[in-house]
Amino acid sequence: MGGTGRRFERHFAALTLTAASLLTAWSARAADIAVALDWASTPGCMSLDDERVALQALTGRAVEADVAGATFTVRVRFERAGGGWAAWVNLARADGALLGERELHASSAECHALDDPLTLAVGLLIDLEVERQQVARRQAEAAASPSPPPPAAHVEPPVALPHSFRVPPEPPAWSLSARATTSELLGLLPEPATAAGLAVEVTPPRWGPSITASATVLPPRDSHVSSSGMTMGAWYVTAGLCPVHAAGSRLLWNACAAFATGVLSAGGLDLQTVRTASPTLVGAQATSSLRLRVAGPVFAGLSAGVLVPFGEHHFFAVVDGSQVDLHTTWPAIPMLGVELGVEAGPNP
Repeated sequence: MGGTGRRFERHFAALTLTAASLLTAWSARAADIAVALDWASTPGCMSLDDERVALQALTGRAVEADVAGATFTVRVRFERAGGGWAAWVNLARADGALLGERELHASSAECHALDDPLTLAVGLLIDLEVERQQVARRQAEAAASPSPPPPAAHVEPPVALPHSFRVPPEPPAWSLSARATTSELLGLLPEPATAAGLAVEVTPPRWGPSITASATVLPPRDSHVSSSGMTMGAWYVTAGLCPVHAAGSRLLWNACAAFATGVLSAGGLDLQTVRTASPTLVGAQATSSLRLRVAGPVFAGLSAGVLVPFGEHHFFAVVDGSQVDLHTTWPAIPMLGVELGVEAGPNP
């Protein structure tokens, strides 16, 4: 936590200790003063009943919800403020005269981040006004009494509550997603091939590009490009970045670029020997995916991309001592797939 957060914690702790010394005396010195709350209920924010319970726990004194007959009334309103919340508190006499007001802000998306600061601010506003009324009453009684006034009681100076202060923001969080994929590739092997894969994506909290890694397997399968047949397969892994992304409440789109490396394999059927001129696969991969949050952290999506090998890869067979070319990989290998995964982080 930075300097601002530490200053807020020291400030809030000092206010809480001071409030405890002032507010515990309500029952003894303000029994004949009725306090009411005029509360604008807002979904997702602290309710009137919760505030009354919190104030009673803090002060030991019940606060009514009925403004009729109250000595003074505390009015509370909530409102969205950018990506956070703001609360406006004002204190008014029964005749409507404004006695004080406070403004609180929280940058958190949760309105309940204002609960504790709001309870403290309301309690201190009420206590300061009770103190003023008690002092005014003692002075009036002393002026009307023919006998010498008693020694003035020691009165603590009013606590200077800041007109506005902010709740420190919650620290940013990393997000993580993992998904299983299946896709069709054209041109890597002689015939269209189905691949299965696993992928993970990590998004840091303070900078844009996501980090992605994946592993893809094309299981060996029979191919009939020659009269005797052959088996071909491949696997490769990728690592890269996703610098372009856009997210809504349920939809997410991104585009990624990655480095790819793997191995091509081939084997002969019958008595033929099938080889690849260069079994090591090295290249680059670009993909784009569109995902839909299905339920909670679960999402499903479609993906499209292209794998570009660095150089050509030739499959050939040796038949009776002669080399027979069977397949050459395409310079750009298109792919289309589906994916299912889960995500964890600040916005699952």
